[in-house]
Amino acid sequence: MNVTIKKIENLDEIYCRYDRQSTAQPCYVELDCRSGVLTASYNAEIGNAIPMDVYRRHIRQYSIPLLTPAAVNDLLESLHPLAQRVVDGYTSKWDGNNNIARFTDDASEADGKIASMCMEYGESCSWGAMQYAEIDGYGSEMIRIDAETTDDRLDEIKKNIEDVCDGNVVLHGINKYIDDIRQQCRENADD
Repeated sequence: MNVTIKKIENLDEIYCRYDRQSTAQPCYVELDCRSGVLTASYNAEIGNAIPMDVYRRHIRQYSIPLLTPAAVNDLLESLHPLAQRVVDGYTSKWDGNNNIARFTDDASEADGKIASMCMEYGESCSWGAMQYAEIDGYGSEMIRIDAETTDDRLDEIKKNIEDVCDGNVVLHGINKYIDDIRQQCRENADD
C-alpha cells in the first residue's frame, strides 16, 4: 500500500482551543498504518484521551508544535519516505483479545525517526518549548517588558519573536499576551 499525504489547507484543521481551556489542544502528525494516510490534526479530546486505534498502534501520532499549514505540508512531504517504511513493515496480529499492530525492525526504526523529526521541527524557534505554540507561562523578565515599555517596543518584541520562529510556528495569542504583560506591570506599579 502506498502512503498518501492529506495536506492541510487551513489553520483550523490543526488548531483548536475550547472555551474555558487555558491552552489549545495538542497538535500531531498522524499516520494511519491501515489506510496509508499521512496527515496532521489536533487531539479533539479534552484531557488528551487516547483513542484505541492509537493505543493499539494502528494509528501512529507524533507531537508537533502548532505550525502554519505550509510548514505542516512541508513536514509531511519530508516524512513521506519514512512513513512508507512504517506502513510497509506494519501488520495487525490478534493477541487473543484485540488486533494489535506489529512492526518490523525497519518500520520501528523509521517510526523513531519520524518521532525525532517531528520533535525537532520548529526547534529553531527559541520559544519552541511551548508545546502548542501558545504563549503561556513566560514571565515579563524573559522578554524584558515593564510598565514603561512603549507600543513601538512591544511591536519590536513581537517582530523579534516571530523572526526567531522563522515563520513556521504559529504564535497564537502573542499580541494579547505581550500587551497583557505590560498591563500587569502597569497595574503592579500603581500598587
